[in-house]
Amino acid sequence: MLRKQIVHNVEDIASFKKSLLRWTQDFDEIVWLDSNQHNHSYASFDVLLAVDGLTGISTDHHHAFDDLKEYQSQVNDWIFGYLSYDLKNDVEDLVSQNFDGLDFPELYFFQPKKIIQIKGSEITFQYEVV
Repeated sequence: MLRKQIVHNVEDIASFKKSLLRWTQDFDEIVWLDSNQHNHSYASFDVLLAVDGLTGISTDHHHAFDDLKEYQSQVNDWIFGYLSYDLKNDVEDLVSQNFDGLDFPELYFFQPKKIIQIKGSEITFQYEVV
């Protein structure tokens, strides 16, 4: 997948971040990674936002890692998501009987339509090119 990049500079990053978070409320798929002003020499961004899933994978622990590997190779793009604790049942012969009040999938990843990176005062917007 090709992504178009547009770069802008913003003076008031704190205000921009607040506005950006409000804007994300209309989307189902959102990942917000924020360094919270931790200055690390190896970091390539201060904030990374992935939003609005183009494709996704949601599964339980049965063959979850194989399914994720296949999805990742098909998408060949950024993917964001999570791995749950119960995925241990796919790696070892274990069973969990804990109450799950959230009913989230055990593995969930999505390919975002939009990625926004903040580094200092520079904002980079990445959009899918169709």
